[in-house]
Amino acid sequence: MRKTLLILAALLITASDVSAVLFNLREGKPGFEIVNIADIDVYIAPEVVVKLDRSPALRKKIITDAHRVFVATRKIMPDTYKKFVDKDYKVYFLHEPTSNGLEYIREKQEKWDRRIPRDGSMSRSIMIFRTFDFFDPPYDTFYFVHEMAHFHHIALNSHRDIQVEDYYDTVVTKNKKFKDLYASKNRMEYFADVSATYLMPKYLNPRRGMPHGAEELKRYSLLSYKMCESFWPSKKMDFKPERKLPPKVDDIPMPEISFDIRPKKHEETNASLLAVYKIERLIRTGRYYEEISRHGWTTEGSAETTKRKSFEAYFKAHNRLIDFKRSFPNHNVSSIKETVEQKIGITK
Repeated sequence: MRKTLLILAALLITASDVSAVLFNLREGKPGFEIVNIADIDVYIAPEVVVKLDRSPALRKKIITDAHRVFVATRKIMPDTYKKFVDKDYKVYFLHEPTSNGLEYIREKQEKWDRRIPRDGSMSRSIMIFRTFDFFDPPYDTFYFVHEMAHFHHIALNSHRDIQVEDYYDTVVTKNKKFKDLYASKNRMEYFADVSATYLMPKYLNPRRGMPHGAEELKRYSLLSYKMCESFWPSKKMDFKPERKLPPKVDDIPMPEISFDIRPKKHEETNASLLAVYKIERLIRTGRYYEEISRHGWTTEGSAETTKRKSFEAYFKAHNRLIDFKRSFPNHNVSSIKETVEQKIGITK
């Protein structure tokens, strides 16, 4: 009995270390559709393919969004991206019941990770577990860059891992920087999150409590900044101390959607709340492109291109509101309607 309990305890500990919610691909999964997006082979799980086949519009959206994220990542870290492709790493579009958003799977991880096929066929990859939820600008690129930073650290610079560990011990363990943030979890997450902060434009960093951009990182933790300088080519950085800094701008206002503060007079249903969420997501997209259009040329294109994308997002939200009023006449969305009309006038 005692032996059985010990075995069960060991299994529970192992499981909790892997993920809050386990998925199981240990025996593999047949039926992947393979598409090449921006030079990366993407393996689309059969349950995702079924939904994409039912909706050509959804397929177009997922592929277009993935292309946007991959191309932006290639511009941010071109050498790392090229090596990811040259070494035949791949990306998986999955639909798995897990609390993780995406994860870098290293070479030979199948030897100890019981979630993935024992033959190693799904190792050497980045897995996007909840494909239909992941691609939502502006922050999806940050998270993909974070995973590519894991590849840069583990696959390309494993011989320098002791340096990363020294930086982590000094900055996080001793000096208590990044306390209670994701970067403090372990040296690998420290390297990936700090690298993404260093590499990404400040207005595309979603991490609350983290420095936004290389300039703020340098002020907050000079050692972390120096670590990044030694691992990444400085010509690609958002912040270059030797040059004149661009005008300072506020971070993009991206409030979390909450329905708790809505008036109770009108009639809300699960279907109407879902429809509101989709409309508000379009508004968020419009705000994102509207904000970065003020910065001139960015990884998303010229100011003219991003302003047009902003208008298109607001216009889609406008059309959705028309359909919404027909379907849910008792759900009051006048404040949302006012915002959309205001934004269309600004970006037209």
